[in-house]
Amino acid sequence: MTTIDSAAIAERFHRDGWAVVRGVFPPAEVAAIRAAIDRLRDWALAIGGNYRHGNLVTWIDQIGKELLLRGMQWPAHREPVLESVRTDPRMLAIVSGIAGHDLRQIINQIHWKPPGSPSSVQWHVDRKNRTPAEAFRALESSYVQTAIAVDPMVADNGPLLVVQGSHRRSGCLDDRGYNNFARDGLDRAPIHALGFTDADIIAIECDPGDVLLWHVDTIHGSDLNRHDRLDRTIYINGYVAARSTMRGNWAFLAGRPMPLPEIDIPVLISREDIFAPASLLPSHPGRARFAD
Repeated sequence: MTTIDSAAIAERFHRDGWAVVRGVFPPAEVAAIRAAIDRLRDWALAIGGNYRHGNLVTWIDQIGKELLLRGMQWPAHREPVLESVRTDPRMLAIVSGIAGHDLRQIINQIHWKPPGSPSSVQWHVDRKNRTPAEAFRALESSYVQTAIAVDPMVADNGPLLVVQGSHRRSGCLDDRGYNNFARDGLDRAPIHALGFTDADIIAIECDPGDVLLWHVDTIHGSDLNRHDRLDRTIYINGYVAARSTMRGNWAFLAGRPMPLPEIDIPVLISREDIFAPASLLPSHPGRARFAD
């Protein structure tokens, strides 16, 4: 879609489990987003390891002697440009037909996938990440995940892959070995085992400034970046109707943008241990332990 028609977006979203709105952010705004993201990358790599302050978290892989920044959680705390984007009226228009005008935000992340990065995102559904489950209700009709393409997303730089129609088969994906990030390519065999074919796996190609959105039960993932020069950076914001949870930061109240609280004000997002010392957090396969 090339226009922000809330009703049409919601119809496509519920029909297919995903949608793309083209050209939401023009080149000058994408350049400002990219500059903010570049500043964050330089800041995170200068620290030299994983970092955590409240909900602000960085994920860094060490490959030999090289540090690769894979992701950052709640970067809007450090960059006003990213803070303004998460509560931009265009984002509200895109998601309001699905989740309404009173929205809390559970996800605010940057994902980097530079050429040669060993990281893929394995097949998963976002419902599994909304924990504890009892903190949310009716996610299928109240939650929407969005991603702004900052770089071109093309066939060989690890674009988002979605399984068309999988949102209508909630719970069909096996939990065994579940972990979003892994240091392997993406295997299509688990999708075939569910009865889906390659024709059901859609590679979403985007230009910078496009906004993708997908359903909480849509099976999705992304393969390795095999491009010789293109990064695949996306800025992710996940919104949930306030009526369906008391968790997360406010994004919109009655359609009005709501600023983030100060970083040291505790806000539970999805885990009970969100402000636990990093040394007490569990480690994950393929993911470095958070630094103290």
